[in-house]
Amino acid sequence: MGLVRAKWLRIGEFARLAGVSVKRVRYYANSGLVVPAYIDPGTSYRFYRSDQLPMLRQVRHLRGLGLGMAELRAWLAAAEGSAARMSLLGALQHRVLRQMAADEERLRALKLLIEEEFENHVHCGLGDPAERSVSQVAAYSIRYRGQCTRHSIYRMFEAAEIRVARHGARAARPPFLILHDAQYAAAYKDVEVCIPILKRSIAATGGRLIEGTRRAVCGRFRGPYDQGVATFEGMQRWIHSSGERVAGPLREVYWRYAADQKGYAIPKAQLAQAPADCLTEIQIPIAV
Repeated sequence: MGLVRAKWLRIGEFARLAGVSVKRVRYYANSGLVVPAYIDPGTSYRFYRSDQLPMLRQVRHLRGLGLGMAELRAWLAAAEGSAARMSLLGALQHRVLRQMAADEERLRALKLLIEEEFENHVHCGLGDPAERSVSQVAAYSIRYRGQCTRHSIYRMFEAAEIRVARHGARAARPPFLILHDAQYAAAYKDVEVCIPILKRSIAATGGRLIEGTRRAVCGRFRGPYDQGVATFEGMQRWIHSSGERVAGPLREVYWRYAADQKGYAIPKAQLAQAPADCLTEIQIPIAV
């Protein structure tokens, strides 16, 4: 062939050195991206030059990042460092950011669905303690230290919902109460009401990320909140008999609850029409 064979590679070796399949090399060739440097007219064998390896690796990398075939052709036709290449990368970055935002929305919806399914899980009947993890949540919260009652806590929730609604920041997750004094009684000394918000609204609302826990004992009850005492006591017995140790303040999560909705709106699935319809979950973190 009159060629210096040390500088030429058969398609199989070319593919192996580039870390791709022969089928992929043929695909790029047929697409006009990385074409053979020489095709033997007698055997139809395809030969590539070793200095084409960086080009193939670059095409593979850019394809993995998300550039389409037409964009790859434009990339190879443009000079290194050119405005055309910068424009291609800028457009790709914009697409990736949009996809990330869409993925975050789907992830939030998936987490909510998981929590809703947990609500109906056959192994977690009302009043029967069960262990599971509790996920991190972005929330706007109001903390109060001092004697307070259920009625005052309710008013704190109303105020928090109104503030979140003004920013259009409400997330479709159940609100919850953190009992920092770890007491479950008619009067409380250190409480924090929490309204779930969209993560991007943390700065605007003055919210924060509330950490989850890998292990928590969870128990649910239906009806008025004073029925939670029996559920809480049952959970304490479960923890004691299991030899577990409480590892943080407990939470009271309101899956269905009553609300005034004056100046705000809550997801319909969370609204209870009567006290008997209320569904509440107590979560007690335990040591890992």
